[in-house]
Amino acid sequence: MRVRKSSGFTLIELLVVIAIIALLSTMTIANLAVTRTKSRDATRLLTTREMFTALELYNQSYSHYPCSSGMRSDNAGFLQPLVTAGYLSSNPKDPVNKSPYIYWYASFKNTPGGPCGQIAEVNYDIQVANTACLEGGKFASPTHCHIFIPRPLNCSDPYLLTTEGSFSDCSPLAD
Repeated sequence: MRVRKSSGFTLIELLVVIAIIALLSTMTIANLAVTRTKSRDATRLLTTREMFTALELYNQSYSHYPCSSGMRSDNAGFLQPLVTAGYLSSNPKDPVNKSPYIYWYASFKNTPGGPCGQIAEVNYDIQVANTACLEGGKFASPTHCHIFIPRPLNCSDPYLLTTEGSFSDCSPLAD
């Protein structure tokens, strides 16, 4: 009787290898999703810094921030005055740029009846809670950041609750 020598792998060995590869690829894909999310939040932070630098330069040139009762980055012409004046190369866009992941800009008055654009606000949503709010910003929720310039403000953030649990009233200061 002759014994046959097998030169291949058994079915069990192949199934074990396939299972190990599937497990490793699942772990890699899960880590990749987390990395993408953190990367988008880092991009938001850098873009916000660029917007604030442009806003400060605009303010130094024109003695006020661009007047606006509210601009959204998912609309055409977001922060167009900064692009037109040469402080930004293009209108900033959030990496996702679909609600709620957009940038929002508004300007306010220092005093009721005063000139527009004395206070600027940018707010945006992030994906990893409490991680990417620009220095001096406040979290209105674990994933929503509000930043005002100049700091400190005469008026508190109208979107944050006061210590008494009611909303602050800055409505007379809206542009």
